[in-house]
Amino acid sequence: MRKLPFLLAAVLLFGAAAAHADDASKHAKVKELFQLTSMQNRVDQIRVSALAQARAFAAQEFASTGVSAQQDNKGVAAYYERLNALVDEGYNWTKLEPAYEKVYADLYTEEELDGILAFYKSP
Repeated sequence: MRKLPFLLAAVLLFGAAAAHADDASKHAKVKELFQLTSMQNRVDQIRVSALAQARAFAAQEFASTGVSAQQDNKGVAAYYERLNALVDEGYNWTKLEPAYEKVYADLYTEEELDGILAFYKSP
């Protein structure tokens, strides 16, 4: 009877270690998927597009208020600098990757990731 708590603790510890190993394997597969699908490049393309849209919207807003959107206007230039910084920060792959990785790891099973990887590796 005295061995039961030790046996239970060993089973729980082994189960936690196995789950961690499975989780690490799954996250490695997600990272491989990101490489195969050029996820960082896609996020960079979205950033460029978002910046272009934000700048076009800002230009329209400046025009509607009668403010000249010329770059030599210090206020407008400062606005665009801040706009660039916000878009760059919002679409920063280094910051986004952990969140994307968690979403993919939570969404797909390891078997599904294996299938997705096989698809992207196929001719």
